[in-house]
Amino acid sequence: MWYTITLLTGIQYGTGQRTVDISLADSVHAMRCWWLYFLAYASTITLAKLSLGFFFLRLTSIITLHRIVTVVTTASAVLIGVTYFFLSLFQCTPIDLFWTRLQGAQGKCISMDVIMGTTYLYGAIAAATDIAFGVLLSVLVWRLKVERKTKLLIAPLLGLACIASYAALVRMPYVSNFRSADFLFGTVDVSLWSTVEVGVSVVAANAATLRPLVQHVQQGARVLSSRVRGLSSGGAQSGRCVVHELREVSDGKSAAEVQVDDVSGSDDLGHRTDGDSTISLVRSTRQVEA
Repeated sequence: MWYTITLLTGIQYGTGQRTVDISLADSVHAMRCWWLYFLAYASTITLAKLSLGFFFLRLTSIITLHRIVTVVTTASAVLIGVTYFFLSLFQCTPIDLFWTRLQGAQGKCISMDVIMGTTYLYGAIAAATDIAFGVLLSVLVWRLKVERKTKLLIAPLLGLACIASYAALVRMPYVSNFRSADFLFGTVDVSLWSTVEVGVSVVAANAATLRPLVQHVQQGARVLSSRVRGLSSGGAQSGRCVVHELREVSDGKSAAEVQVDDVSGSDDLGHRTDGDSTISLVRSTRQVEA
């Protein structure tokens, strides 16, 4: 949410446009948004990697080698993420010099070469983390003794990891645009590929929590399919009423005990899974006054 708000606000004030086409006040606001964008990017990616790391630790609690790979990979991503966050936060002294220097404010900022070098390192570790998680997941899925359809549900996570790492690598050639004299316009490609990386990473980090939703949708689809089959075969059979006993009661009225056998669907009773319709025989005994 923070990342999205920062990005959209920056676009509103002029991110992606040439400085000569926007006012000085808007340029200052856009640069402030870019500074916040640095922080939002670092924190979002770091939290996404941390979330994925905890997820894989749950899957690798028994296999020692896989667990070591997960811990080392996650720790590296978090360490460089925290470093990049604080480097971006304090890259200028005073902090607001990052955007007020357009108005002639005085101060000192870290060399752009340091920022670029850290960005390269951060991108490389982020891409390596995604690739490592993708390979680890593929190994775990291959060894799982589950149905093929379950493996197919897990497979998209592999694709998300590949896309995230691809976005991090594609962004690297554009990092040199941080030196551009027209900063807001020159860094468009960096923003674009960073947004792709953030979006895919967040989706991948939350994909594991979608399992109950997927199961609910599958169950609903089975029920709907069962009802459609019942309608197409002529609907439920009519029930039959059998009077088992007719007796006198104290008030002089007769009472009949009636057993209603309601047969729905077909004669094949029981509970089936894997998409077959659920067929049940409902028997109810009622007493009616005659």
